[in-house]
This record gives sequence, C-alpha cells and structure tokens, in this order.
Amino acid sequence: MRKPRVSPTVNTLQPVRRILGSVLDAVFTVAIMALLYGLIGYPLILKNNGYYETTAERKAFIEDPGLLSVNERGQYSYLEFRDYDENVDVFGYKTYEKITWEYFTVFLPAHPDYEFAPAKFGKTQGEKLTPFDASKREDAAYVGQWTYENFFKGDYYVAAKDGDGNPVYTATPVLNDATSASLANDKLQTARILRGFFNSYQTEKGAYIEAAKNLIAQPKIPAYDNLISQKQWLATIPSIVIAPILLYFVLPLVLPNGRSIGKIIVSGAVLNEQGFTARRGQIALRQAIPLALWMLLLIPMIYVGVMAFLFAIALLYIFVVMSPLKQGLGDRLAKTIVVNAKTSIWFRSEADLEAYIESHPNSLVAKSNNKDKQDHKYAPTKEEYGILDSSMIGQARESAKTIESFDEFESREDKREPIDADSLPKKPATEFIEEPKPEENASTLDDEETRFTDDKPQ
Repeated sequence: MRKPRVSPTVNTLQPVRRILGSVLDAVFTVAIMALLYGLIGYPLILKNNGYYETTAERKAFIEDPGLLSVNERGQYSYLEFRDYDENVDVFGYKTYEKITWEYFTVFLPAHPDYEFAPAKFGKTQGEKLTPFDASKREDAAYVGQWTYENFFKGDYYVAAKDGDGNPVYTATPVLNDATSASLANDKLQTARILRGFFNSYQTEKGAYIEAAKNLIAQPKIPAYDNLISQKQWLATIPSIVIAPILLYFVLPLVLPNGRSIGKIIVSGAVLNEQGFTARRGQIALRQAIPLALWMLLLIPMIYVGVMAFLFAIALLYIFVVMSPLKQGLGDRLAKTIVVNAKTSIWFRSEADLEAYIESHPNSLVAKSNNKDKQDHKYAPTKEEYGILDSSMIGQARESAKTIESFDEFESREDKREPIDADSLPKKPATEFIEEPKPEENASTLDDEETRFTDDKPQ
C-alpha cells in the first residue's frame, strides 16, 4: 500500500507518547467507571437485584453441613483441629470422624437438594467410588455401608458390630484392635496418625477432605456462583458503557482535532492522512474502534472480557508500531493520523495551505511545503545539490567581501541562477533534496499565518 503524501508541516506523534496517552485515557476511564459504580451500580442495582440474598443462601448451603467455613468474600476453607487438646482431653480425629460420618449418614439423607455422588466428585486417592443407588438414600443401613466402604474402610477402622459379630452400618465405624492398642500406648503419635487419616494438611487427602470435596462438588454451588456473578455483572453495565462513551467518543467529538484527556496531556491531535483538519465523521469512525474494545468488558465472564480486551489492545499497538504513519486500526479505517501538536502546523484544507503559501511566499511553511520540489520539477541550484567547485568557492569569497548586512545576503540568495539539471549526474531527486523538517518553534511564523490554522500552535 502506497504511503499517503503528508504535509511536511506536521509531525506524527511518537509511539511511546501515544501509548502513554492511551494509558492515561484508560486510567481516567477506569476512575470514572468506579465513580459511576459507586453512584449507580452499587446503590441502585446491586442492592436491589437480590445479590445479597443469593450470597447469604450460598453461604448457608456451604456451612450448614458443618464441613467448611466461608469468609466475607465467599471463599470457603477446611476446618482444622489439633491432634490432641490436653486442656479438654479431646482428640482431633474424633471430631473429624463425627462430622464426616454424620455428613453422609445424617445430613445428606435429610436434604434432597444435596447429592451423594456429584458428577464432578472423585476421590483424591484416584480410587473409584462405589456407585450410589439414589433410590436408597433413605435406607440408613445402605447409606452407612456405602459411607464405610468408600471413606472409612482401611488400616484403622472397621464396621461396628452387634452382639453376634455382625456389622452394623447404621453406627459409626470403630478403630480396629491394633489401632486401639497403639492409641493406648502412644496417645500423641497415634492421634497424629489418625488425624492424618482424615486430614493430611500437606497433601489435602483423607476421609474428611473427601467429604468436604463432595460438598464443594455439589452442583448448586457453581449455580449460586453463576447467579452471583450475573448480578454483579448487571450492576457494572452502566459504568462500563457510559464511561468509555464519554471519554472515547463524546469528548473527542467536542474537543478540537479529536483530542481526549490523554492526547491533551501528551500534546496529540488527530488529523486526516494528508495532515489537514479531520472531519467529524472521520473522528467518529476512528473512535468507534477503542469504544468497541471497551465493550468487550461486557462479556459476562469478567476474566474472559478482560483478557480479550488486553489482547485486542496489544494487537492495535502492533499496528501502530508497524505502520509508516504510526496508524492504528481506527486510523486506517478513518484515514487519520495522530500528530505532535507542539511541533506541527496544520490547515483546514489543502486550499487553505495553498492560499497561505501564495500570500506568504517567503514563510517557513512555504519553504517546507514547496510543491515543485516534492513533484521533482524544481531546477535546483548548485548549492542545493551540494556540489562545490572552484568557481563557486571563488564567487562566494568575492560576494562575502561586499556583503554589509544579512538582509543584503537574503536578497542576493533569491537571485541565484538555476542550472540545467540534465547536465548533472543522473540520480533520483530524492538523493539530493533533503526532507523538509517540521517547525520546532511555531512562534517564528508571523501572526497572520495562524488565521489559516485550525488551532493555534501549541
């Protein structure tokens, strides 16, 4: 794609400053989002859409079985008990034994909204659960046997027995003879081993951990989480929509040259591709791209929205760095560029530029914007070609002897005689003509020049 001809009186904004301006715009946008959320989202939406009631229901659903605790942020954690508390003569494993057994044999049968074997639940040891017959959830003996075989049976526990030595699955399992003897001989060490059977802190394994993970896998918990997230998302919609519209669309259309807060701080301005004042339609089309990016935050899954937003921003700045005119996607669609307002001079249109050049032929703008040079039709002098010969050096010496003032030197310079370009070495004109440099200090232009500019030079 051919690079458009840009007026040499404008200077594109450096990518680093452009990125800084975008970061500042984003910071102001997030600040306004937070303000709008505090004024609208939280008091008018979140408090009235059932968010707190749903959060309380979720907390109760998790805490009622007595296996987990939930903090104010809704995060749950395992319960921890000491191996042996000498002050009250209580073994930690006995507490774990009680809450684990009662969760499966007492709580679950009495609460049909909890499942015995949720689809996402599997033992951490990698063993398969014995299939549970849901039609027998009220059969205490069946439930007790299922619980014993899946969570208690092993090196330390056996099923309770009646007087005839038959297993009684409606009663809590008991320690086997070897473990009971070990507990009597070495209370602290055995208590530590038994506590590890229920809750191994380092590996997060054990009968109690399995029961807790059964609770975490209950399908109602993610259903509560989704409902809570949806209610939070609804409360953020006004701030996500209003703030970017104000800063990325309304403000650039109201302020001159498509400026935003960030562009004002870094001295940026939006012009068309030729370096003249951009139309409002161009600015609107350009600003539609960053506005659309902010709308990615409306994706209900907030982390997905944030990642998509950041990825799109990164792609846009790859466009900027690789573009000859440092244009982003919005600039390319709208045919605009971002220039440095401090080192650039621009006009409303090319007609205004030509009018100014015609009325100010000796101005800096006229010299830097000489169309004849850009079209390679200008017959340059020897000095402009950079050619020095003995005749030129001699002429310069003689001329220097008679110069009395700088004005006299200027007037003589305008009377130089052009040479025949065909007599010079055949090289592209671009090798001899130096690219015009933008004005570093716009104040050197006379006052009349600013009549044709859309803004005063910064």
